[in-house]
Amino acid sequence: MSKEKSPVPTTVFPPTQHVIFGSIIWAMLALLYYLFLGLPIDNSDGTFVRPYWYRIGIYIFQTLPIATTGFLCLRNCFNPKMISNRLVWLGIGIGVISWGIGNLIFAYTELILKQPPFPSFADVFFVITYVFLSLGMAMSVINRRLSLSVRQWLIVAIISILAVTLAGFVTFVAGKNGQPIEFNLATGLFITYALGDILLVVVATILLQAFRGGKYASAWQLLGIGGVSMYIADLGFNYLNNIATEAKPYQSGELVEVFWILAFLLFGMAAAADLDISLRAASRRK
Repeated sequence: MSKEKSPVPTTVFPPTQHVIFGSIIWAMLALLYYLFLGLPIDNSDGTFVRPYWYRIGIYIFQTLPIATTGFLCLRNCFNPKMISNRLVWLGIGIGVISWGIGNLIFAYTELILKQPPFPSFADVFFVITYVFLSLGMAMSVINRRLSLSVRQWLIVAIISILAVTLAGFVTFVAGKNGQPIEFNLATGLFITYALGDILLVVVATILLQAFRGGKYASAWQLLGIGGVSMYIADLGFNYLNNIATEAKPYQSGELVEVFWILAFLLFGMAAAADLDISLRAASRRK
């Protein structure tokens, strides 16, 4: 008589399949919202603005994935059955929640106070985000026996150089029109965010090179793609702020912001997939 295997736990909330399916649907809805409803209109004073209701909607599209992903990451952190380093999810979870708090302050400054939201008190939380997000992402590769080939390390090096070059161009060249760089709070924040993004891209590239197959690869692939999405969104934000004018100031609702939503959805999907893998492994050990 064969010994029956213990069933995989089914009490996880929300189920991994629901997280994956819901994230895909949410990403598609967000993309459609930004594409078809985000066109700026000509204001009476000659400036271009986006509708107020639209800008409220984008914060809803951003806040729900942030809250869900923060919960999923912290759930992994405090689950003793996790086979991966739980500090990864602690760092990412704190980073995501901090970004969400900063985003709400950003929204309040822009929509309620009607003041320029950058730089503002929200940036305190965005900086905290990069500290913990970078630590969490770095912990995903620290203490791992990575067996990358010379070719794979070369790819990591090339992408890292490209990431540094692009971040430097966006931060110091774009929109300057040959004028000398003015070092102020905004410039300091741009540099801080660029450094954080570069680290995210480097770690993301290593993850995507190291985990190309196998049953444990999916979570780390999603995490890596999420890091790249964060890089694209942040550099887009920096670039649009640099080229903004009085007639066309930066306003929330630019299409590039979809990559922020995508990044948080991917982080959440990675957390859900990693927990699912861990629970299945724990079930097989029984």
